[in-house]
Amino acid sequence: MGSIFDHYIQELNEMNISDEKNLMQVTINTDDPIIFNTNINNEFAYIFFALKEKGYPREKLLQWIDKVRENGMQSSFIESRDLSNEQRIKEVENIINELKFYI
Repeated sequence: MGSIFDHYIQELNEMNISDEKNLMQVTINTDDPIIFNTNINNEFAYIFFALKEKGYPREKLLQWIDKVRENGMQSSFIESRDLSNEQRIKEVENIINELKFYI
């Protein structure tokens, strides 16, 4: 991979919204945001612009990225509790807000 725009994610999970053709579920994550100086928003943006550079239409990209985001929420390693996605999102937002004090 010579540049971030050469990312191969669409080869792992085709740019269709249904999962019928996709044998591999992909997610977009951060490895270690403090060490690598990134966050999940940046990672989604990198993938969005890499795929846009390859000619994918904006609307289809946004739908695909939302599906990948949903995959991430469903496959999260967050402690198993009976929480809705909305509750998990709120919890993550609270953690992010607390972390802002350390940056």
